Amino acid sequence: MTHERQYRDEQSQLVQLATGYVANALNQYETAMLTGGAPGKSKYYHDADGNLIMMTLAGDMNCDGVINSTDTGLLLRAIRYFNGTDTWPFECPALNGDFNGDGVVTVSDINGYSAALNAGWTGPSTAYDWDAENRLVTVRPVAGTEAAGVSKVEFVYDSSWRRVRKTVTPWDEQTSNWASAPSLDRKYLWSGWRLLLETDVPASGGEAVLRSFTWGLDLAGLGGAVNSLESAGTIGGLLAVREYDLSGGPSPADPVDYVYLYDALGNVGQVVDWSKPAGQASAAIVAHYEYDPYGGVTKAEGAYASENAWRFSTKQWDDETGLGYWGYRYYSPSMGRWMSRDPIGESADSHVYRYIGNAASLAFDALGLDMQKCISWWQNTFVSPFLAVRAARNEARQLIVNDIATIRKAHDEFRKGLITYQAYLAQTESLSADIRRNQKVDVLGDLRLSQNRDTC
Repeated sequence: MTHERQYRDEQSQLVQLATGYVANALNQYETAMLTGGAPGKSKYYHDADGNLIMMTLAGDMNCDGVINSTDTGLLLRAIRYFNGTDTWPFECPALNGDFNGDGVVTVSDINGYSAALNAGWTGPSTAYDWDAENRLVTVRPVAGTEAAGVSKVEFVYDSSWRRVRKTVTPWDEQTSNWASAPSLDRKYLWSGWRLLLETDVPASGGEAVLRSFTWGLDLAGLGGAVNSLESAGTIGGLLAVREYDLSGGPSPADPVDYVYLYDALGNVGQVVDWSKPAGQASAAIVAHYEYDPYGGVTKAEGAYASENAWRFSTKQWDDETGLGYWGYRYYSPSMGRWMSRDPIGESADSHVYRYIGNAASLAFDALGLDMQKCISWWQNTFVSPFLAVRAARNEARQLIVNDIATIRKAHDEFRKGLITYQAYLAQTESLSADIRRNQKVDVLGDLRLSQNRDTC
């Protein structure tokens, strides 16, 4: 099957992120044509557990990020490898030379390779290592492509899948190996799924607190769930971060307090420096983010924008890998899907890589679990209460309508009774007038009769 990823920007212009995503029967991406930048075609490889283990450039036979004459000889070797006359001792997949998608590399792929060579395709090649629990433990260059300026990122987890350590180690050209000490070493202390402390572990000296975190109600709590700090995976619940300046050593200088502001889906939109630096009358926005529908950052502005790791969906993002850490899975905004399959398999959805049913602008996932739970949470937290409120409103409206109808009917009956009463009053007044007139006649007659009697 072939997919496309696109969206419209603020000017309603169509932005094409990639075209020609080709997925296999397991809904795993195999290739994707990249657009909007340098031309290229990505190839994706998965292990038997469904984890993405490598992303490379089609035609890049040595995985160095470019297609040149060096790859031509390796393409010919891949052809011999698939017909059984040669070996392939490299980590970079021989299937990078498969341009027609038939699962082997033959002479029929030479035309596709020549087109890529002439077009100057470029693109990254990255390897992903996973542990026995299907947790991402290393992101690194493909073996044999290490060079000055590249690094490997390693992760350590506790028994609850919480990431408790992250290290970034550079490549040492002098020793042709990874450096003996990481250039960045961070540890994390959690309470449930709320990160409380982030510490820095320098190559020499003591471990020191770099950041402390303050949490409030997440989207579930804001949606009405009682005392919910984690029901929505803490999305939208990070209130503030206190950051210490460790440039002078393990004894931190005066801390800086950052406050987080969100959109309706719990994505960090702005970060405010609440500490009011000297000479500044009020707090200032130090980071501003805008996102595409798949969670990719389309705009990042401010002095703290690159330093802040909490962005889309209030999750930690690693600039070294371009991935977001959800707890149980990592998410790739460039692919718009998870890096590994759903931990519960196909119990919730046959598509075990899809993020929020490809509707990231309408919902969210709490911890990287199955889409059904996310939709159920959304249904229970927002949709069902909304429908209940709307039903109650309609019922109240109907009662009011019924009451108005009853009042109108009573009013009409009153008017009828009033008309009848007014007619009765008019009739009574007429009768009274007649009586008074008749009484007057009788009195005058009695007077005349009395006068006649006196004369007699």
